[in-house]
Amino acid sequence: MANDKKDPTKSTAIAAVAGAPDATNWEKEETGFAPYWKPEAKRVFFARPIGRDDRDPDFVRYQMKLEQDELACQSGPKDDATDVIVKKGDTFTVSVYVQLDDKFNEYMECGLFPIVRCEALREAKTSKPGQTCWIFDLRVSPDDKKKLASYRREKAQAMAAAASERKAIQETA
Repeated sequence: MANDKKDPTKSTAIAAVAGAPDATNWEKEETGFAPYWKPEAKRVFFARPIGRDDRDPDFVRYQMKLEQDELACQSGPKDDATDVIVKKGDTFTVSVYVQLDDKFNEYMECGLFPIVRCEALREAKTSKPGQTCWIFDLRVSPDDKKKLASYRREKAQAMAAAASERKAIQETA
Protein backbone atom coordinates (compact mmCIF):
# COMPACT_ATOMS: atom_id res chain seq x y z
CA MET A 1 0.00 0.00 0.00
CA ALA A 2 1.12 3.54 -0.58
CA ASN A 3 2.32 5.96 2.06
CA ASP A 4 -0.63 8.28 2.53
CA LYS A 5 -0.39 11.21 4.95
CA LYS A 6 -4.07 10.76 5.82
CA ASP A 7 -3.78 7.01 6.63
CA PRO A 8 -5.50 6.62 10.03
CA THR A 9 -3.50 3.48 10.89
CA LYS A 10 -0.30 5.58 11.09
CA SER A 11 -1.44 7.27 14.30
CA THR A 12 -3.93 4.80 15.76
CA ALA A 13 -2.88 1.71 17.70
CA ILE A 14 -4.60 -1.57 16.81
CA ALA A 15 -7.06 -2.25 19.62
CA ALA A 16 -6.85 -5.59 21.42
CA VAL A 17 -9.93 -7.79 21.24
CA ALA A 18 -10.43 -10.42 23.94
CA GLY A 19 -9.53 -13.90 22.68
CA ALA A 20 -8.29 -12.64 19.28
CA PRO A 21 -4.79 -13.29 17.91
CA ASP A 22 -2.19 -10.53 18.21
CA ALA A 23 -2.52 -8.52 14.96
CA THR A 24 0.12 -5.91 15.74
CA ASN A 25 2.42 -6.98 12.88
CA TRP A 26 -0.26 -7.94 10.37
CA GLU A 27 -0.11 -6.46 6.89
CA LYS A 28 -2.76 -4.03 5.65
CA GLU A 29 -4.88 -5.08 2.65
CA GLU A 30 -6.02 -2.58 0.01
CA THR A 31 -9.80 -2.21 0.24
CA GLY A 32 -10.42 0.88 -1.89
CA PHE A 33 -8.96 2.17 -5.10
CA ALA A 34 -5.18 2.05 -5.15
CA PRO A 35 -3.36 5.32 -5.87
CA TYR A 36 -3.27 6.33 -9.52
CA TRP A 37 -0.45 7.40 -11.81
CA LYS A 38 -1.10 10.60 -13.74
CA PRO A 39 0.75 10.91 -17.06
CA GLU A 40 2.81 13.99 -17.78
CA ALA A 41 5.33 14.37 -20.59
CA LYS A 42 8.49 12.33 -19.89
CA ARG A 43 7.08 10.59 -16.77
CA VAL A 44 8.17 6.93 -16.66
CA PHE A 45 7.30 3.90 -14.56
CA PHE A 46 8.52 0.30 -14.39
CA ALA A 47 5.73 -2.04 -13.30
CA ARG A 48 3.85 -5.28 -14.01
CA PRO A 49 0.21 -5.15 -15.14
CA ILE A 50 -1.45 -7.59 -12.72
CA GLY A 51 -5.16 -6.98 -13.12
CA ARG A 52 -8.00 -4.89 -14.44
CA ASP A 53 -10.20 -3.13 -11.90
CA ASP A 54 -13.65 -2.74 -13.43
CA ARG A 55 -15.69 -2.61 -10.22
CA ASP A 56 -16.96 0.78 -11.38
CA PRO A 57 -17.71 0.66 -15.14
CA ASP A 58 -17.22 4.44 -15.34
CA PHE A 59 -13.79 4.20 -13.66
CA VAL A 60 -11.94 1.23 -15.19
CA ARG A 61 -8.23 1.04 -14.40
CA TYR A 62 -5.29 -1.35 -14.67
CA GLN A 63 -3.72 -2.58 -11.45
CA MET A 64 0.05 -2.41 -11.58
CA LYS A 65 2.76 -3.78 -9.26
CA LEU A 66 5.61 -1.28 -8.93
CA GLU A 67 9.06 -2.60 -9.94
CA GLN A 68 11.13 0.50 -9.10
CA ASP A 69 11.96 2.02 -5.70
CA GLU A 70 9.09 4.52 -5.62
CA LEU A 71 6.62 6.39 -7.78
CA ALA A 72 4.70 9.62 -7.18
CA CYS A 73 0.97 9.01 -7.53
CA GLN A 74 -2.29 10.53 -6.36
CA SER A 75 -5.35 9.31 -4.48
CA GLY A 76 -8.83 10.72 -4.21
CA PRO A 77 -10.84 12.77 -6.68
CA LYS A 78 -8.92 14.42 -9.50
CA ASP A 79 -9.91 17.93 -8.44
CA ASP A 80 -8.94 17.30 -4.78
CA ALA A 81 -6.14 14.74 -5.12
CA THR A 82 -3.68 13.84 -2.39
CA ASP A 83 -0.07 13.14 -3.38
CA VAL A 84 1.18 9.71 -2.28
CA ILE A 85 4.40 7.78 -2.80
CA VAL A 86 3.98 4.16 -3.91
CA LYS A 87 6.86 1.88 -2.87
CA LYS A 88 8.40 -1.06 -4.77
CA GLY A 89 6.11 -4.10 -4.62
CA ASP A 90 3.01 -2.05 -3.87
CA THR A 91 0.16 -1.51 -6.30
CA PHE A 92 -1.06 1.54 -8.14
CA THR A 93 -3.46 2.02 -11.02
CA VAL A 94 -3.26 3.38 -14.54
CA SER A 95 -6.30 4.54 -16.49
CA VAL A 96 -7.38 2.48 -19.48
CA TYR A 97 -5.65 4.50 -22.18
CA VAL A 98 -6.40 3.34 -25.73
CA GLN A 99 -2.71 2.92 -26.59
CA LEU A 100 -2.06 0.66 -23.56
CA ASP A 101 -5.35 -1.25 -23.31
CA ASP A 102 -4.75 -4.03 -25.87
CA LYS A 103 -1.17 -4.59 -24.71
CA PHE A 104 -1.97 -4.83 -20.98
CA ASN A 105 -4.93 -7.13 -21.72
CA GLU A 106 -2.75 -9.35 -23.89
CA TYR A 107 0.03 -9.55 -21.28
CA MET A 108 -2.45 -10.76 -18.66
CA GLU A 109 -4.33 -13.02 -21.09
CA CYS A 110 -1.16 -14.95 -21.94
CA GLY A 111 -0.14 -15.16 -18.27
CA LEU A 112 3.21 -13.45 -18.81
CA PHE A 113 2.79 -10.34 -16.62
CA PRO A 114 6.05 -8.77 -17.88
CA ILE A 115 7.76 -5.79 -16.34
CA VAL A 116 7.03 -2.88 -18.63
CA ARG A 117 8.73 0.45 -19.02
CA CYS A 118 6.04 2.98 -19.80
CA GLU A 119 6.84 6.57 -20.66
CA ALA A 120 4.23 9.24 -21.34
CA LEU A 121 5.66 11.06 -24.35
CA ARG A 122 3.07 13.73 -25.07
CA GLU A 123 -0.59 14.56 -25.12
CA ALA A 124 -1.98 14.80 -28.65
CA LYS A 125 -5.16 16.25 -30.13
CA THR A 126 -7.70 13.84 -31.61
CA SER A 127 -10.20 14.37 -34.41
CA LYS A 128 -12.89 15.01 -31.79
CA PRO A 129 -12.88 18.72 -30.77
CA GLY A 130 -11.63 19.28 -27.23
CA GLN A 131 -10.49 15.68 -26.78
CA THR A 132 -6.87 14.57 -26.40
CA CYS A 133 -5.06 11.27 -26.01
CA TRP A 134 -1.67 10.32 -24.59
CA ILE A 135 1.12 8.90 -26.72
CA PHE A 136 3.21 6.35 -24.80
CA ASP A 137 6.52 4.57 -25.32
CA LEU A 138 5.90 1.04 -23.98
CA ARG A 139 8.77 -1.44 -23.73
CA VAL A 140 9.34 -5.00 -22.53
CA SER A 141 12.55 -7.00 -22.15
CA PRO A 142 13.93 -8.92 -25.17
CA ASP A 143 13.12 -12.25 -23.45
CA ASP A 144 9.53 -11.20 -22.80
CA LYS A 145 9.25 -9.89 -26.38
CA LYS A 146 10.18 -13.40 -27.66
CA LYS A 147 7.60 -15.01 -25.37
CA LEU A 148 4.96 -12.53 -26.55
CA ALA A 149 5.82 -13.22 -30.21
CA SER A 150 5.41 -16.95 -29.60
CA TYR A 151 2.07 -16.39 -27.86
CA ARG A 152 0.86 -14.18 -30.72
CA ARG A 153 1.81 -16.83 -33.32
CA GLU A 154 0.00 -19.56 -31.37
CA LYS A 155 -3.07 -17.37 -30.96
CA ALA A 156 -3.13 -16.51 -34.69
CA GLN A 157 -2.80 -20.21 -35.60
CA ALA A 158 -5.63 -21.15 -33.23
CA MET A 159 -7.85 -18.44 -34.68
CA ALA A 160 -7.08 -19.57 -38.24
CA ALA A 161 -7.86 -23.20 -37.31
CA ALA A 162 -11.16 -22.16 -35.70
CA ALA A 163 -12.11 -20.11 -38.79
CA SER A 164 -11.28 -23.05 -41.03
CA GLU A 165 -13.41 -25.37 -38.86
CA ARG A 166 -16.35 -22.94 -38.98
CA LYS A 167 -16.06 -22.74 -42.75
CA ALA A 168 -16.02 -26.54 -43.07
CA ILE A 169 -19.13 -26.81 -40.85
CA GLN A 170 -20.95 -24.17 -42.92
CA GLU A 171 -20.11 -25.97 -46.17
CA THR A 172 -21.48 -29.29 -44.90
CA ALA A 173 -24.66 -27.76 -43.48
